[in-house]
Amino acid sequence: MDSVYYSMCNLFKQLGLPNEPENIDDFIARHRALSDGIRIEQAPFWNDSQAQFLQSAIAEDSEWCEAVDQLMPVCGINLPWIQVFSDFPNFY
Repeated sequence: MDSVYYSMCNLFKQLGLPNEPENIDDFIARHRALSDGIRIEQAPFWNDSQAQFLQSAIAEDSEWCEAVDQLMPVCGINLPWIQVFSDFPNFY
């Protein structure tokens, strides 16, 4: 079975957001501090379509799940088992 890797740029494009690395950095800087207990898809900055996509990606453990998992800690969602990947070359 082939596995597909979707980068953060791919995820932001899929969500209909600007997807250049500097745009992603700006987004993360603006939305870094989510309240404890808020799930990524419940964050107030997503529209309904984006929230549904994120919820489905997680619930279905889809090919997008890895990119969504990488987005969670950089938005302030504390998941100790997920390493923050923004310092790694494949983050974007």
